[in-house]
Amino acid sequence: MMAGVDRLLASNKIGPFAAELGDRLARMAGAYGEWVALAAVAVSEATSAGNVCVDLGAAHARITGEWQQPLPAVDAWRAALRESGIVVRSGEYGPLVLDEADQLYFYRYWHYERSLADAWLERGMDDVAPVATPERVLDALNRWFPFDATAPMQDEQRIAAAIALTKRFCVITGGPGTGKTTAAVCILAMLAELSAAPMRIAMAAPTGKAALRLEAAMHDARARLNIADSVAQLLPTAGQTIHRLLGPIRNSVRFRHDHKSPLPVDCLLVDEASMVDLPLMTKLVRALPPHARLILLGDHHQLASVEAGAVMASLMAGPRGYRRGFAEQMQQTAAMTLPVGDHDSALADARVALVRSHRFDNTGVVGALSQAILAGDEGGIRQHLALLAPSPSRGHTATQLDAAILHGFADYVEAVRAARPLAMVFAAFHRLRILCVHRKGMAGVEELNRRVEALLRPLLPNAIGSSREWYPGRAIMMRRNDYGLDLFNGDLGIVLPDPAGGGALRVFFEGDTTRANGLAPSRVAECESAFAITVHQSQGSEFVHVLIVLPGDRSPLLTRELLYTAVTRARNTVRVVGDAEAFVRGALSPQQRTSGLAAKLWGRAA
Repeated sequence: MMAGVDRLLASNKIGPFAAELGDRLARMAGAYGEWVALAAVAVSEATSAGNVCVDLGAAHARITGEWQQPLPAVDAWRAALRESGIVVRSGEYGPLVLDEADQLYFYRYWHYERSLADAWLERGMDDVAPVATPERVLDALNRWFPFDATAPMQDEQRIAAAIALTKRFCVITGGPGTGKTTAAVCILAMLAELSAAPMRIAMAAPTGKAALRLEAAMHDARARLNIADSVAQLLPTAGQTIHRLLGPIRNSVRFRHDHKSPLPVDCLLVDEASMVDLPLMTKLVRALPPHARLILLGDHHQLASVEAGAVMASLMAGPRGYRRGFAEQMQQTAAMTLPVGDHDSALADARVALVRSHRFDNTGVVGALSQAILAGDEGGIRQHLALLAPSPSRGHTATQLDAAILHGFADYVEAVRAARPLAMVFAAFHRLRILCVHRKGMAGVEELNRRVEALLRPLLPNAIGSSREWYPGRAIMMRRNDYGLDLFNGDLGIVLPDPAGGGALRVFFEGDTTRANGLAPSRVAECESAFAITVHQSQGSEFVHVLIVLPGDRSPLLTRELLYTAVTRARNTVRVVGDAEAFVRGALSPQQRTSGLAAKLWGRAA
């Protein structure tokens, strides 16, 4: 192993995967091996942190500064990397790519980024792909989104619908309660109604929980809206994960559907798009038939995906407003006046932001705090946080935390003890969720779950096969995909006695309509208790009450996007346990991810 890489591994500054990769590429690089190895390690560590690439200058500074490894000056290092044959230019094939902006990539991430940018730009350039004549589109808009001076939110939804009806690509972003899903249901109904031929429509989300919420929202909206039976029968009734939609192949990163075997859809709706990482979004877009419409829903202010990339944020990073010609077209098609921007980007015409919320009116603490976080308003953050955070006294906080846990899960304990119907048990469980920043540590998921279980276990019943690990009322979340059981990362289950099986314990997964009797616990691997989850794991979910537990030390994960995401998971109330100053520091620290996608979409100005 190269000396520098060996020292970094020995001092725990890098992981074994990065070290092995660096050593392997070093052996291929000959005389430049040490310098190539350090470059590879820098890229590996960057992607592990969610970045798609790393700036060469930033990598040089980290290697020579934080890691204290010798390197020549940046210009000499760059020249040596080029000379090695391991580091290639954009458009060339090699293990590492150094592009014209001095961004260093693994080839596959550079290729994902280039492929996705090209696909989105091509879809965005489709100025007019109307589903029907302008007259029929305007008539439909007037019926589904009539002008109403008392409902300004509806005007935003009308713009979103007009864009979706006239383009193959539409991006709808907005916070909780802004009507994204309602608008999407109406858009799908309008597409089905106006299309000359029956339209094949599918809807998907990154996680099982998000897919279930999308499905439930679709059912609720269909019940509220006056949709003709002939149209309703064309609308999707089930949400599914993106993985299920694409068709996973066991022991492979590939899917059954790709550009050679595209999805059998004419329109695809994807919810919680901010959670989708770069590789998965690229594979999804490449699996769409060229004619198919793509509608992305999400909140670009939320946390980016766990894995590398920030695709939703990159989409929204471009210029504001719409091209003059497109705005004039929308005036004729939708009778709406759109803001005109000083740009000529057709892709920008595909985006719409919904900003008015019926859930948070900004006068309640939760809504006001979330808006203060987004604005970076320190005074507002402190003012509203003071109403949510208990005393910083450690003993007092611990007592309050235990009391909040017992109170918050009381309905759930009663539902389990009374053997309520499964849907009621899940509903009771979703009344409270504890959200953590980290997995480890006193304020981490693992410790908080142990604390909750120690409090709740004596209150929960026993059953045949009960043990310390498996007992009635244990809530679990899948940590890994299990293609054999058709279970995916993030799927939620509850352990309950099975009346049809003599009271033996079974795991019942939310939304699982194929296994009425659940699964034996012994068949469920790679899971963990889910009373407390990370903020990342909470994305795509909504709870009545949220309890945010902050880490005791300074954490680089405590960012504006993380705290905004945590706060907006709550429908009714939020409580914060921990250091208020840590919350304020985090809320004033935007998440930074290095990526070249925005530049590829919008030019270097992005």
